[in-house]
Amino acid sequence: MTEASSTDLLELAERVAGAGRNGEEIEAYVVRSHETDVRVFDGDVESLSVAGVEGVGVRVVSDHRQGFAWAGSLDPQVVDETLAEARDNAAFGEPDEWNGLAQPSDFADVERAELDIWRESLLGVAADDKVSLALDLERATRAADARVRGVEYAGYGDAAVEAAVANSLGIAATTRRTMCTCSSYVMAGDGDETQTGYGFSAGRTFDDLDAGEA
Repeated sequence: MTEASSTDLLELAERVAGAGRNGEEIEAYVVRSHETDVRVFDGDVESLSVAGVEGVGVRVVSDHRQGFAWAGSLDPQVVDETLAEARDNAAFGEPDEWNGLAQPSDFADVERAELDIWRESLLGVAADDKVSLALDLERATRAADARVRGVEYAGYGDAAVEAAVANSLGIAATTRRTMCTCSSYVMAGDGDETQTGYGFSAGRTFDDLDAGEA
């Protein structure tokens, strides 16, 4: 892993949020994600993409003026430049008395939900296994009924997302989640009548998916 990709997201968000000048409110949202998308058609792989994204979004409120900036990097220099850009954008914003950030007291009566929605195992699934599932789904869809005339789409997708948010008023929170799906879109007909149908299976881990259910 690179230095940027191993950065602690909340630590980075809190560093940005703590860099405010007199009279400023700052909020930082930091995210890292890894996604896979597989599409198959007629027994072959039509497309396979694997993408990783990491970045930081900054919001600055000053004198009731609000500015935003985003960068697709967690490099410290880039993060500092993003804060400077958000600060500059705020200077050109229209004043609005309602511009401002959330603070901990806004959530004093809110019960926080503890969500267990991250499964490390998804990150270890080989691309070949993901492709095989998509191909199996297409074959199963074609074989499901003699009236199936064509599979317009069959595929697999997943995402592992980690994020953190912090602001200069004391808000600090993190979240992470994994998700994956397999799905197909089919045309079926009887005589002159043609209909379409869509099915999917979804879960947090690869083993949760059921091509037969989709």
